Amino acid sequence: MRHPGYDDECLANDALLLLDGGAETTRTVIATTIDALIRHPDQWRLLRADRGLMEGAVEEFIRWTTPVLNMCRAATRDTTLHGQQIREGQQVLLMYGSANRDPEVFGDPDVFDVTRKPGGHIAFGLGTHFCLGAALARLELRIFFEEWLDRVGSAEWADSGGPRILPNAFVRGVTSFPVVLRSS
Repeated sequence: MRHPGYDDECLANDALLLLDGGAETTRTVIATTIDALIRHPDQWRLLRADRGLMEGAVEEFIRWTTPVLNMCRAATRDTTLHGQQIREGQQVLLMYGSANRDPEVFGDPDVFDVTRKPGGHIAFGLGTHFCLGAALARLELRIFFEEWLDRVGSAEWADSGGPRILPNAFVRGVTSFPVVLRSS
């Protein structure tokens, strides 16, 4: 039985979010992490030397990329946040990328660090809006990069363009990313 007020449009929107979250965002984290590892070969070497870093590194990959750029919410009550008054019903834009580079939460937030202590990022959202596919995304990323490290000795951009970023205000996406790979 369907929940009252939950119509076909709501169902279609939820299905789109699941598909987008399960495909576009994971694909984006993979592509942007490959780019980050090319740009930061010292981090690639750390991962190759210590596979025990992978679980925490996956969190850094997700924090670094932050594939969902923002989410709009409506305040459920009047409140004040960091001196800014927000009225009930007022729209608030949550900027995940900014939060994931907050120096009050992350030491050296603009540094890509696969040894960073996991935790604190909000790339998957929070509370009741936490990403349904977060555990699957983490698993897919861990398996992909474990295999990547086993099979790829080095990678470099195939041209000067690097990853081609999808122009989008909601999600960070990569349309293509030509790379040259050499085996281990």
